[in-house]
Amino acid sequence: MGEASAIATRGRVLFGAAIVVAICQVGLSARLDYADDYQLTLAIAWFGALFLAWQSGSSGVCSAGLALRILGIVAAIGSVVAMGATRGYHSFYRIVALVAGAGLALAASGPRALVQHRASVLMLALPLLNSPSKLLHRVFDPALLPVTTWCAMAINRAAGHPMVADGTVLRMPNDTLHIVDGCSGLSAITRLFVLAALVVALFPTTAWQRIALFASTVIIGFSVNAVRIAILAATVLHQNDVGFLYWHQGLGATYFALGSSAIAAVAWWLTLCRGRPHAVASLA
Repeated sequence: MGEASAIATRGRVLFGAAIVVAICQVGLSARLDYADDYQLTLAIAWFGALFLAWQSGSSGVCSAGLALRILGIVAAIGSVVAMGATRGYHSFYRIVALVAGAGLALAASGPRALVQHRASVLMLALPLLNSPSKLLHRVFDPALLPVTTWCAMAINRAAGHPMVADGTVLRMPNDTLHIVDGCSGLSAITRLFVLAALVVALFPTTAWQRIALFASTVIIGFSVNAVRIAILAATVLHQNDVGFLYWHQGLGATYFALGSSAIAAVAWWLTLCRGRPHAVASLA
């Protein structure tokens, strides 16, 4: 009985420590300029991880040696100190949440930490995906860019606009549009992937629902981005420089980000509803 009480107390203390670390990291990230995607992803990652840890309660806490507890706490504190001691955005910021979460999990569960708290730890790995790193762009852009270019051409030709896709270049009678790395749709996909991970953390889902949720991030993110590139190509065709800036970096680009999220929300709601047990029409 005494051991169970001690484990429960340690679990509450470590959960409180996780909340403090999360607040510190998210607060420090607010100092960063031009890092909106990272800031939002970090906040979502910590929220999802804390929710999962709260759900597991003391069942996720077991005996851990003193050395592992010290190592885990040092890792958590060190992640905050590292963020506070540096100015501007640094690539290692992507792993600070993961390091802190893994450290606290180690302090809570010892060597079994990654198994006991794998869902929370995976949530804290989300900043590695969004915003996409140069490595992710190098891996996925060669496949995404030509398809994006072709889809944008197909949309414009369906609308009666003369256009030809040549690799990653859209050729028009009066001009050309080069589709560069930032326009591959990878950023739109990773943003939706983060939101889908939060949905999986907050709601009970079956294996096929999780597959459907994450697959939809690729389909929706890519498709919405292809439409955006098609509109940009149309502005180039019509020599509408103001329209190009509006849809490329202005308010129009924000509309597409919001639109993809709204479409995904409807698709995910339908996916979650499909797996819900049917209500019993009558009771005998």
